[in-house]
Amino acid sequence: MKQTIVVVVLMVVCGCASQQIAHKPNAPLQTTPPDKHAASTEIVYEGGDGSSMEKAIIIKAPNNAAGVHAESDWIRKNHPRWRKIKQSLVGGDNRKMYDRIDYDTPQGETKTIYFDITDFFGK
Repeated sequence: MKQTIVVVVLMVVCGCASQQIAHKPNAPLQTTPPDKHAASTEIVYEGGDGSSMEKAIIIKAPNNAAGVHAESDWIRKNHPRWRKIKQSLVGGDNRKMYDRIDYDTPQGETKTIYFDITDFFGK
């Protein structure tokens, strides 16, 4: 008899608790994880104008995908009509890594921009 009462009490308590949770009006909704590329607040641009490795645009990003996306964003904002034609990975002094990217300009010139990707490379 005691066991039956304990089981009934537990069922009632558990049932009520689950109903309260299920019907809580201000319960947060489960959301999907944020897009890797949407971390724009975590992107930092430093350094120079990108005209050489010494004046490279330093990109600080949480991971490789966000960093590569940040390179494209920088070009789109600073040189909106440039078109990428070639990209290569370059190792520099002091174990730094750079993306060297060649672009065609609307004037028909080829320009090279260097991005220091040391911060996010391989993440």
